[in-house]
Amino acid sequence: MTLPTKKIPAEVFELERTYLTPVFYESPDISDKEILTRNVRKDNTVFYDGNRYTLPPGTYQKHKEVSYRIIEDRIYIYDIYGDALLADHVVSLEKGKLIRNNNHLRNKDAKIEEILMKLLDTYFIADRKTAEVFLRGIKREKPRYARDQFKLIEKSIKGKDVTVITAGLEYCVNNELYSAIDFRDAVVYFEKKVNKEIPQESQDTVVEPPFTNQNLHTIMVSKRDIGEYVKKLSGGEKDWLN
Repeated sequence: MTLPTKKIPAEVFELERTYLTPVFYESPDISDKEILTRNVRKDNTVFYDGNRYTLPPGTYQKHKEVSYRIIEDRIYIYDIYGDALLADHVVSLEKGKLIRNNNHLRNKDAKIEEILMKLLDTYFIADRKTAEVFLRGIKREKPRYARDQFKLIEKSIKGKDVTVITAGLEYCVNNELYSAIDFRDAVVYFEKKVNKEIPQESQDTVVEPPFTNQNLHTIMVSKRDIGEYVKKLSGGEKDWLN
């Protein structure tokens, strides 16, 4: 019997993919001559046609050699087996240039950390500890998409009641659901649940505006016989007005 993990299969696969060992096989459609490789430099770049192209930080520690393909005006750089795309760039027609991808800058992690702390300081003051566990879980399990995940979280909680936000946080952390989509869905669920628990009579109650002058509430207004108003409107006792 398989117990439910309450995790999204696609996200679990992406997490486990880094631990998979490539299977070597022979393909009749691809020869060794068509496999183009380059050595990775210590500064996480590869040299191609007179220029250096950046790779993600830490690539040199994991991959001493990479493969690449040129498709139209772009260079696609993969791991040595051609399974995982590491980077892609527009091929430069100049020489001696460093072709950089801004996502490969070393301060990217610092920027993500800055966004994380801003979220904590702005939206999660009530339960900062649980929120930090949740946000760091996302950063750990989805490092490449942490920025987008944090943006979705911020969008999901704007204008929401703090009770609903806290309930969504606790649900995700308790079930190890480190995903902005799961958090958003949890917040929507708990918000609907809170709205259903509000008594109907409290929603229908009409609140009368208070009197600014309490004396007005006790003034007695004189009442006239309706016949007097009819007599006035019909012209009174003068025939030429009727």
